Amino acid sequence: MIELYPQFLTKNGQEFVLLPSEEFTTIQKLLENLEKLEAKKS
Repeated sequence: MIELYPQFLTKNGQEFVLLPSEEFTTIQKLLENLEKLEAKKS
């Protein structure tokens, strides 16, 4: 599991989560790999 250090913000009644760019990139790569694995299963 990767460690995340999110920052939670509220603006105009909407909630947002900010992540450091390195964490965002790591999540993006993990999701891409997951999509590839799921495609192979099909």
